[in-house]
Amino acid sequence: MTPPDPSPLAPVVRRPRLFLDEDMSERILDVLAGFGVDAVSANRGFKGLSDPDQLLTAIGLGRTMETANTGDFLLLHRAWLAWSANWDLRTMPRHHGIVLIHSAKGFDYVEIAGVLKAFIDDHEVAEIENRAFAWTHRDGWHERHEHRPTARRR
Repeated sequence: MTPPDPSPLAPVVRRPRLFLDEDMSERILDVLAGFGVDAVSANRGFKGLSDPDQLLTAIGLGRTMETANTGDFLLLHRAWLAWSANWDLRTMPRHHGIVLIHSAKGFDYVEIAGVLKAFIDDHEVAEIENRAFAWTHRDGWHERHEHRPTARRR
């Protein structure tokens, strides 16, 4: 007996697909693949890109940016929100989320992959757009609530 077809009205869940910063170990990719997580690395075809270009590449590929370079990418996220709000665009440009892993001594690539898998399982692409999330060993996952500027008045 074949199972019934899923309802055409059932919502399609789109899980984030990751773009790993070139500073992240490529060994994480193999572990993520074993978990069924779709991930690519800047080290495979995009090596040497600046941080802004890595973010733009992730956006172009429809992927969530993942990095341990928390300071620089948090700054890029803040700039993205601030500039987008002030460019008088009809539609605010979207990035597919930024996930920041704060390094911890003794925390290896298998554990990092597990933390990323948990994040992917708990989030859909639509709910993380234009948002940044950070993970620390002490606090786990939390959103980096940044001031979301409004468009300036003219």
